[in-house]
Amino acid sequence: MKIKKYLLLVLIITLKSTFLLGQSDSVKECNCIADKLIAFGSLEKMATFVGGEKELFKYVEQNLKYPEEAVNSKHEDKVIARFCVRENGKITDVKILRGKYEELNKEVLRLLSSMPNWEPAVSGGERICMEYIMPFNFRLKSEKK
Repeated sequence: MKIKKYLLLVLIITLKSTFLLGQSDSVKECNCIADKLIAFGSLEKMATFVGGEKELFKYVEQNLKYPEEAVNSKHEDKVIARFCVRENGKITDVKILRGKYEELNKEVLRLLSSMPNWEPAVSGGERICMEYIMPFNFRLKSEKK
């Protein structure tokens, strides 16, 4: 019985330390200041696109272009990107986390790099850098017969 409890305790500690290490690594990649890490629940306001989620979807719909090369090759994919919303609202450190096709990845990088400033996250009354992960679905329209 003691061995089971010990193994369970080791498993819990391992999982917690893996989670915490993963969090600090992502902040370093994002170049957010390490001493401004946010304890769960202490965030007053998340970083948001000016006008909210509806305006963000509208912006993406109007500005994301399906690359002609990808259309001709019938490439479809879900591209997942990570970026930072800085204290001044600027989008920086854009990185593709998942994406099979270079032309689709480049389009997502182009879109995010040209995006207008966001409203930054706020914690403790101060503007802070915040990491954001966003998926982009590229699906060709199927022809109905």
